[in-house]
Amino acid sequence: MFATERMYELAFQFKGARLWQQLYDDEVFAVKLSDGEIGYCSVMGKMGDHFALGLYVGDEGYQSYQLLLDADHDAMDDVEMGFLMTSQNCLQCSFENKDLLSEEELDEVRDYAKEHEKPLRGKMLFRSLPSIRRADSLGVFGNRRRKLKSVMPSLRRSH
Repeated sequence: MFATERMYELAFQFKGARLWQQLYDDEVFAVKLSDGEIGYCSVMGKMGDHFALGLYVGDEGYQSYQLLLDADHDAMDDVEMGFLMTSQNCLQCSFENKDLLSEEELDEVRDYAKEHEKPLRGKMLFRSLPSIRRADSLGVFGNRRRKLKSVMPSLRRSH
């Protein structure tokens, strides 16, 4: 299984909140995590091309976010851009078109949606959680998911 039941539940809640309609990806907000570290959150999707929530943990995570933000994307070729994107120190829940997911990921998302009567329509409707899966297997992300869920209502009210 790529993601836990709880991860899919939170992914559907995040998508439903549509925070990318209110925040640009450079409007980072910080949350104090249960282990005392600071998590820097970036909501992506305002420009309509990549819908995701990124959590950059600690100074190292934030520095990797700054590298991404400060890079001259127009001057980069595909290899440089690929390296930059994959070198982020980030936990990310992204919403991708189905053609970007493996058959196993597609089956898992479809099974979850069917079991919970969640419609899968439109672009960017599938949840891809590979980096979250890796972190969760290390026991890193459980409390961070709860913290992000707790700040979502206040973010909706403040924008």
